[in-house]
Amino acid sequence: MPLASMLLMAALAAIWGASYLFIKLILADLGPLALNTVRCLIGALVLWAVVLYRRETLPRNWRVWATLALVGAVGIVVPFSAIAWGTQYIPSGMSAILAAVMPIFTYLIVLLIGAERLTARRALGILVGFGGIVVLVLPELDGAGGRLALLGELAIVGASVSYAFSITLARYRLQSVPSIFIATGQVSWALVFFIPLALLEGLPARLPGLASAASLLVLGGLGTGVAYLIYYKLMRDIGVTATSLVSYLIPAVGVFWGWAVLGERLHWTAFVALALVILGMVLVNSRTSATTAPLARRLARER
Repeated sequence: MPLASMLLMAALAAIWGASYLFIKLILADLGPLALNTVRCLIGALVLWAVVLYRRETLPRNWRVWATLALVGAVGIVVPFSAIAWGTQYIPSGMSAILAAVMPIFTYLIVLLIGAERLTARRALGILVGFGGIVVLVLPELDGAGGRLALLGELAIVGASVSYAFSITLARYRLQSVPSIFIATGQVSWALVFFIPLALLEGLPARLPGLASAASLLVLGGLGTGVAYLIYYKLMRDIGVTATSLVSYLIPAVGVFWGWAVLGERLHWTAFVALALVILGMVLVNSRTSATTAPLARRLARER
């Protein structure tokens, strides 16, 4: 892997790993929908500034914009909402671990659409990864952590599934679209969807404090703007499988920041779960089967 790509991957892991900390801080002053609306607004402003600076020509195919709307809904509106809601009730480090199972769900979807064949190694990876989820939610299943904590954990898992759907859709339906437009389009559509939802949530009881305001700027500008540019650039430069390796780093970064800033003390089962999830991702992200390429070409012809 080129050094530039390795540095970008490290930066992406640092940004997205810290996002769970920022979400936790912001939720002290804003509701989940208001948080995500402002987050997408800041991210969209950053991305459109890049588009205007580069003087890019916008896609004219309405199917591209329709697909971007779907990716924005499935890849941002649903998971952002689930993560923001769920993180209210569980530690931010735990959210980072649960969200890290996304590559495993991505592989399951690829299996379902016939782009890959199941191998023994990857089947073991799926089982190990899901074992990590079970270990993490076990205290809540035993009634030790409370019903809201269990629902919060399940919401993060649901966000991972939604992310997996959006990544697969972008992988096969937006191959010819420049990464800047994939990032800008989906964040902009997500903002459009979030505005009426935030109005239904109502106005916050108070203005965000300094910590929340600073977290919003970083989360929106870096976590939603710059990070998506890096992500799709990596997908173009080194491929989907190599880019997914960033998922190995994100949970560890998330756990570190939750401990360093919020003083979160996770149960020992969380670290067992982290190890199982990472091992599961390593097994699942083994060498891509040759059956993927023919399907990708067929889907490209159908666009």
